[in-house]
Amino acid sequence: MIKPIRGWNWGTLLLCLVVALVPACAPETNLGEKDVVLVFAAASLQELVEEIGQNYQQSHGIRLIGNYAGSNVLAQQIQASRAADVFLSANTQWMDFLDGAGCLESSTRLDFLSNRLVLIQKKGAGIQISDLSQLPEASYKHLAIGNPEAVPAGKYAKAALVSIPSGGQTLWDTISDQLVPTLDVRSAMTLVESDPAVLGIVYQTDAATSDAVEVVLTIPEEAHPSITYCAAAIKRQQVQPKAIEFLAFLTGKTAAKLYQKHGFRMMAPPRLKDTVPGELRGSP
Repeated sequence: MIKPIRGWNWGTLLLCLVVALVPACAPETNLGEKDVVLVFAAASLQELVEEIGQNYQQSHGIRLIGNYAGSNVLAQQIQASRAADVFLSANTQWMDFLDGAGCLESSTRLDFLSNRLVLIQKKGAGIQISDLSQLPEASYKHLAIGNPEAVPAGKYAKAALVSIPSGGQTLWDTISDQLVPTLDVRSAMTLVESDPAVLGIVYQTDAATSDAVEVVLTIPEEAHPSITYCAAAIKRQQVQPKAIEFLAFLTGKTAAKLYQKHGFRMMAPPRLKDTVPGELRGSP
């Protein structure tokens, strides 16, 4: 079974934010477990990665340990400690951040999944709109989104709201007083689950994990930049073949079936074995 890490707190986050100001990665943390792959994954990937972990342990005898949070938080944790083996980000920006800091095995980077944005409400709330442009007239108090300054889902949501004109300004400007930024996309959904007066913009796959919310509308893909999940191995002093092997698993047929099951769309990543140097490939 994959075991989520629950030890991160605000003190840890503050430390990570401070260390993130340093342009290079901190010395790596040595976990000392050869039969474990530590995966830092965007919050929206949790259920998927947990099921992948179960399959991977059965087929490879290697256990996955997952740490789930906003991609921005995870990237700063990795820069502070390099404790992870693999990073799964909900956008390319935070992968670029780590790559620029020298924290990644750059040749292992993969763009492998896509998603959709949806507007959600608490089940039975009864808010009826067919287009985001109707938000100024809708009966709700707040719109919860991931923090648009850092959280990928929030960035995509802001882009969608900015793209829509509203009374001589953008829709983002029109409803700015009703916006509630959250730590990550799952926190936005939690607010919606708890209050019928709160709407939220989350990933389609997030909404599918909750029995307490329902989709009001699906946001057109052309309203925001393409949603791209990417993966990479973390650079260590010693090569980590276990990380490369896990990334290769993510491009295979078993993983593809799980992506479909959880509502993600698989992109067409290259065969990892063909993209990485021979010394990083590990056993065939």
